[in-house]
Amino acid sequence: MQVILINPPSKKRYITPPLGLLYLANGLLDSYEVHILDLDAVRRQVVNLGTSNNMTCLMEFALKDIGLKDYLTKTLLVGIGPIMTPNIKESISTIKEVRKFFLNAYIICGGPHFRAGGKMMADEFFMLCPEINRIVVGEGEESIKKIAEYLRKHELNDDLFIEGTYIPNHRWTEGFSSNFASIDLLPRHLLERYEDIYGISPRRTYLKKCVKTAILFTSRGCPYKCAFCASLSRRRIRPVDSIIEELQSLMHDGYGNFVFYDDLLSLNSSHERQRIKQLCLQISNRQLDISWQCELRADAITFLGAEVLRLMRDSGCGLINMGIEKTTDEGLARVVKGMSYTEVVRAIHLIKEAGIRAGGTFIIGGPGENLKEAKRNVNRSSKLPIDEGAWYTAGINPGTEFYKEALKEGIIKPGLGIYVNSGGYPCYYPKGATKSETGKLEREAYRRFYLTPSKIYESCCNLGLSALFLQSLWHRITHSSATAKQIDRLIEKLYRYKK
Repeated sequence: MQVILINPPSKKRYITPPLGLLYLANGLLDSYEVHILDLDAVRRQVVNLGTSNNMTCLMEFALKDIGLKDYLTKTLLVGIGPIMTPNIKESISTIKEVRKFFLNAYIICGGPHFRAGGKMMADEFFMLCPEINRIVVGEGEESIKKIAEYLRKHELNDDLFIEGTYIPNHRWTEGFSSNFASIDLLPRHLLERYEDIYGISPRRTYLKKCVKTAILFTSRGCPYKCAFCASLSRRRIRPVDSIIEELQSLMHDGYGNFVFYDDLLSLNSSHERQRIKQLCLQISNRQLDISWQCELRADAITFLGAEVLRLMRDSGCGLINMGIEKTTDEGLARVVKGMSYTEVVRAIHLIKEAGIRAGGTFIIGGPGENLKEAKRNVNRSSKLPIDEGAWYTAGINPGTEFYKEALKEGIIKPGLGIYVNSGGYPCYYPKGATKSETGKLEREAYRRFYLTPSKIYESCCNLGLSALFLQSLWHRITHSSATAKQIDRLIEKLYRYKK
């Protein structure tokens, strides 16, 4: 039996491998023929080739690329995901197009949107997409194996209840992967054809040159309840030996830069602190010549302390990114970060003292924030001694406190319609500010932070790709592409500044 897993297109500028699909494929490969179509990567490929990138062309190109000619007769199961709230429109288009290609297949879909949106939004999704047979809720590794097994035995029907899946009029349950921590190696060969498309932001100046970059998970889940986030809460961590084995395997395939894609690499616990310490010591003792980055909360950084941070640096950690969000205690309390601004500042200094680059992300808007406060947040955040920064207008995601507050204030209406029918993604703008004013403020944050001679010059020197970096940054800040003459003039100014 043939199983095809499909990653729908998105609007992301830099795309990464769909690791979630690799985890699903990992549990199926022993019994089934599995293929992955990454339509997000395919979209980049066809654009580069100057071909039309409508959904039909993407599917035709993807199927031809993997040499599938008999998919109409062999394919019995098609899985589509991860379906995220920001790419809900693209996901619906993908599902409808996939049904045209796989008329008799059993089509399932899953992703964070369904777990966060709940039963009501799932029912609405079935009405918008009658092409699907079943929704996978929560983690899908166990659920998809059960579905495939029932299909193989010709025992699957709409009356059958399967834990972690949903169809209308059935009980709502969430899937949970019991064996995540025991998986050492993923079947990355299923994504080899897209390898040249994947990448991360060119601002990552600490990365090693001439080696590839890979992403991997060392843990799953986040126990915190930030007001803007609907992340999984159950925490599971992989053994250090398992992580080292995966790193060594990837290094053998030419990778030297790694992004630990965990929600959080470590929590405020002695057990997790010891795990990070062991991981860093093993990387150093085995002389693994790598660079890596991770995500940590500010309070976790202070809990890890200077000793562990130095071990992280010595093992190749080049960047620690923090979700800082706000620069006042009141703002942090509104987004339920559970920490003070003093802790944030202390964490930044600890990272810098250890010789690691510090990154921060910030939210503009949200419940209770007016335009004056938003401007103050932008002003203070752009002056923080961090190396990389990113600013986002507060999105309203299902299942979050932001969503509940937006319903109370009448900013949005309940249900899926706000994400499917609106002209853009619903956002929580500062009180008294329009969408245009908030966008202007977001761009102002980037200008203040990145358009300083020292920041631009540092990035350009480290990269060696000055024009590419400047064009990318210029576009991000002004929403228009820079001409070659403008780039050349700016580079000349930079070199004069150096002298």
